[in-house]
Amino acid sequence: MVRAMNDRIRRLVEGDRGMRLIEIGCLALLAATIVPLLLIAPFDHPGADDLSYGLLTHEAVQSGGGLLEVLSAAANTVVKNWWEWQGTYSAIFLMALQPGVFSEQAYAVVPFFILGSLVAGELFLSHVLLVERLHFSKRSWISITCLLLVVQILYQPNLVEGFYWFNGAMYYTSFTALMFALMGMLIRLVDESRTHWESLCIGSALVAAFLAGGNFVTVLLAIEAMVALLVWVFVMAKERHDALRLLPPLVCLLAGATISFMAPGNSVRSEFFEGMGVISTIVTSCVTSVQAASDWTNAAVLLVMCIVGILTWSELDRASFTFPRPWLLSALSMGWLASSWAPTFYAMGSAGSGRVFDIRYDLFIILLAANVVWWLGNVRTRQEGASAGVGIQSRLQGACTCLGLFLVVDLVCIASSSVLGESLSSASALRSLVRGEAQEYSEQVYQQIDTTTSASGADVSIPLVTTRPNALYDQELTDDPTWWVNSAYAQWYGKQSITGYEVDGSSTE
Repeated sequence: MVRAMNDRIRRLVEGDRGMRLIEIGCLALLAATIVPLLLIAPFDHPGADDLSYGLLTHEAVQSGGGLLEVLSAAANTVVKNWWEWQGTYSAIFLMALQPGVFSEQAYAVVPFFILGSLVAGELFLSHVLLVERLHFSKRSWISITCLLLVVQILYQPNLVEGFYWFNGAMYYTSFTALMFALMGMLIRLVDESRTHWESLCIGSALVAAFLAGGNFVTVLLAIEAMVALLVWVFVMAKERHDALRLLPPLVCLLAGATISFMAPGNSVRSEFFEGMGVISTIVTSCVTSVQAASDWTNAAVLLVMCIVGILTWSELDRASFTFPRPWLLSALSMGWLASSWAPTFYAMGSAGSGRVFDIRYDLFIILLAANVVWWLGNVRTRQEGASAGVGIQSRLQGACTCLGLFLVVDLVCIASSSVLGESLSSASALRSLVRGEAQEYSEQVYQQIDTTTSASGADVSIPLVTTRPNALYDQELTDDPTWWVNSAYAQWYGKQSITGYEVDGSSTE
């Protein structure tokens, strides 16, 4: 009986059937991670910058304006902020079109949009790298990408600003996902076997121009990545003129970044912050990057990297790439990650808000996985008879399955802990739903709206929310009618002022 069971387990982890089970398991784990985050979406509401950036478009919608009027209002928002606050033109255009502009209920699409962009961007980039360039199987590609997304989503440093607050999540998470997609397009663009590359060149140039109007951290990372790719292609490619294909998107990225950086509004905004000098910025960014990487390397991340390594090793016989100079990739990875801190330290003298940490964490996980693949590839190519690894594939898949089960148990144990469960985004969202906190929060927001819209006077007092789920955005309203969030709320509903007042029984998750 024991022997029969062992034979059955061996057959399950052997060959394509074993990889299929691993793929299904990884997809199921990703689904289990995302579904709770989407279930809480109907209780999400706009606030703060959502209202101030969306004011003109909201007024256009309320007045019965058509699509052209709404888009014109969004464009006017871009121009106004370019002169008065910041030059991030494409991001502000999207901010002006946040779903709450059209209806309060429409804001529920925010986490669908944000998570969808993150998953799509990473799947595309990883497909280009693993399947198209390294010739990994599609099952390994799906498995590896799903595992990376699981730890990225579960351990987001700031859940609200990463997925639920449109203004912050779109500005950082979605634009970083767009950067991943652009990197995939550029790698395809310099593929020596690609013949009809003109349309891809035009498409990547347009994406680069749009990306340039996003947050400064992502723009800087994109410029660095494009320059590094340009140098790599020029040095390593058989035909150096292939590097010329990268020039149009690079020029568009630099031109768009210049338009954004040179906006008069940036000077206005900088008066509210005290930045650092160049040397202090570089040193502080490097030190902070190392500290953050240490904090982010937990048991779940290490387990995922072990599985990525096992899957990679079983696929390396397919790859013709030699993975040269892995130490150089590691050095560039550390520098690229550290540079993500530079814009905030230089401009504001701080590490930045939670949404900036979200994309740094995403970048850290991807770079860590890239180093695992590259170093293992380098070791494998140095071995004589690399194809010998095929014979142990079933054992590798078995080890991968065991580690995967251990990872699931690890995450379940963390999620079930009342102390540590808050560290998992999905557990936090699910707990808010089960306890009824998300529903109660949403009811209180609608009560605020009803009180505001039904009031006949220009000066209105509304109750502040008393339940604030960890996964949903705190509107930041206060009892001060001159506070900018209160002013934005008043303008949104056509009132002179809004004053919040405390209600007994306040609670937070």
